[in-house]
Amino acid sequence: MKSQAFILSQTQLHILLALQALLTLTSLKMDEPRRITEPDLLGDITNRVSNLATSTYTQPPKIALVLLQPLGNPSKVAASLPPRSFSPHYHQYVNLQRLSRQWRQAVAEAPPISHLIFDLSLPRPDCEEDFEKVYWDTGVPEEGGIAVKTRDVMTLVITIATETRMRVEGKVKFEVKYEASEGVSGRAMKLLGKQLGELEKEYQKDTPL
Repeated sequence: MKSQAFILSQTQLHILLALQALLTLTSLKMDEPRRITEPDLLGDITNRVSNLATSTYTQPPKIALVLLQPLGNPSKVAASLPPRSFSPHYHQYVNLQRLSRQWRQAVAEAPPISHLIFDLSLPRPDCEEDFEKVYWDTGVPEEGGIAVKTRDVMTLVITIATETRMRVEGKVKFEVKYEASEGVSGRAMKLLGKQLGELEKEYQKDTPL
C-alpha cells in the first residue's frame, strides 16, 4: 500500500509540474504584445484577448498597433498618393487621412485598451509585385521616393492615445516602438514619447487624493 501511495504521489507531482509549466508558458505568451497589422483585425483579437485576461489574469494585455503596415499593400499606397511628378527627383508624400480614420474607428469599436504600443516600423511588402519602398520624410534618398510625414504620424498616434485615455477607466500605458535605422527623426520620437507620458499622467491628476 505504501508503494502504491508513493506512485500516486509521484503521478500527482508530475501532473502538478505539467500544469505549472503550461500556466507559465501561457502567462509568458500573455505578456507578449498582440501585433495588429490591419485595422480590421483589431476588434476580434482584442475581444478574445480581453476575455482571456479577465477570466485568467489580472495583468492587462498589451496591444501593438503596427500603424504603417497597411501601406505594404501597393493599392492602398496608390490610393493615398498625389499625382506623380515628372521630375527625376520626386518626393511623393502619403496622405494618411484615410488610414488614420480606419485606425481610429477600429480602436473606438474595440474594447478599451489600457496598454497600447504604437509600432511605427515602416511597412513590409504584402507581396513583392508592384511594391514600392516607403520612407520617412527625414530619410528619403536623393533620387526621391514615397514617404510618410513624421508630423502626420505623430498626430495619428497622439489622437489615438488621447481617445484611448478618455475611454480607459484607471491607469493606461503607452509605448512607442520604432527603428532608428529606417531614418526616422530620433528627436521627434523622443518628443512623441514625452507627449504620451503626459497623457499617462492625466489619470493621476484626475484621481482624488
